[in-house]
Amino acid sequence: MRRLNNQKRSLLVIVVGIIILSSFAITRLFKYYSTENPEPLPEKKELVVAACPTFHYMLQGLEKNGISTIPTGSTKENLQLMERREVDFSISGRGLSEEDPYFPSSIIGPGYVFLADKEFIILEEEMENLFFSTDLSSQEILENFPYISSSNLWEVEDVGGYLREGIVITSPDNEEKGSLVHFFHKDGKRVRLSRVPRLYYSPSISKEEVELIREMVIEEH
Repeated sequence: MRRLNNQKRSLLVIVVGIIILSSFAITRLFKYYSTENPEPLPEKKELVVAACPTFHYMLQGLEKNGISTIPTGSTKENLQLMERREVDFSISGRGLSEEDPYFPSSIIGPGYVFLADKEFIILEEEMENLFFSTDLSSQEILENFPYISSSNLWEVEDVGGYLREGIVITSPDNEEKGSLVHFFHKDGKRVRLSRVPRLYYSPSISKEEVELIREMVIEEH
């Protein structure tokens, strides 16, 4: 009986030893693969930014920083690219209409919204013959648009009631109150400050990536 107990004890010692050695080997293997041979990190997605014609110049700063860019012909084209997930960001000069897909956005530069009771196009030098109403600083508007006559610009509290009286100059908050007025130079380029630059971005984009693109654009602007 004593001999049998000794055999059991010896067998138990052997089993415990095997378990200890196995645990040690597994630990060493784990450290080896987790430190010397870590799993490769997933490749970082390349960001792509589109911009409508008014803000093509903003793409220059992004390109200098290695960001892929696509100059487009309109905000509609930008949003279509975003909807197809071909780009991650869109720099555009207008708000979203009811027909547009929704994307979150951020204002990334100075500008104004020009509204009237109907949409139309006018050249910058024709501004002096038009009447304007604004709920913003008239002095700043006159400095930014020298073609506007001070005698034809009035400061009002609610621009919504002046859409039939002429052209309203306001902030993006009031854009839905009227139809956009398009101002162009003689060479066909849009007057920059007649649009407010907005950065639309995909909901899957992180806050850090949005801030990164925003800072690059503002620095160039």
